[in-house]
Amino acid sequence: MDPLLIHDFLISNKDKFTIGDLENIKRFLENSSTDQYLHLSKVSFTSPGLMLAVSIFLGYMGIDRMALGEFGLGFLKLITCGGCGLWWIADLFLIMKKTREFNYRKFLQNIV
Repeated sequence: MDPLLIHDFLISNKDKFTIGDLENIKRFLENSSTDQYLHLSKVSFTSPGLMLAVSIFLGYMGIDRMALGEFGLGFLKLITCGGCGLWWIADLFLIMKKTREFNYRKFLQNIV
């Protein structure tokens, strides 16, 4: 695999994964084919900053959790108004990490 393509993928997605995940992704890409790279380059990963904004404005309704595929927790957050505000506040600190974990799971699911 071309090192420039690997570098391009890592640079364009550096804020969407943890450092440890980026190292694993780099190792995978070094041993992958161009077809695998092309498939992964078409996958869109969620921006942690965008999810923080969603969490600030719509987090009390559980929209942030639902957007990350946690529909049960999102619904529970919705019917409790963000856990009376406490869960909503806690998620303001956790949502960026949760988004990076979501992105890495999405990466692993798209490995062809």
